[in-house]
Amino acid sequence: MHPYWGRGLPARLSGLGLTDVRCWSMATIFPGGSPEAELFRMSWLQVSDILLANGADKEHVEEFLRLFDDDGQWFPGPAVVTAIGRRPAGG
Repeated sequence: MHPYWGRGLPARLSGLGLTDVRCWSMATIFPGGSPEAELFRMSWLQVSDILLANGADKEHVEEFLRLFDDDGQWFPGPAVVTAIGRRPAGG
């Protein structure tokens, strides 16, 4: 899935003929040391070998992973997009 797919969701609903289309987006921000930070750290850890194989510096990768344990650091989470619309009257 394209990472910006949600941004186009209202236009897609309008393009399908829906009316009264509305859209909301929400994103969380979480501190290092939180369960969310651990999830992100584990996710980045899974691709660290790929990063290193493509030229990333090992010390930088390790430093980056340590940031997720630092409760003084804050990280943006993914945005959740909600969109609604109505079928046209008589549709």
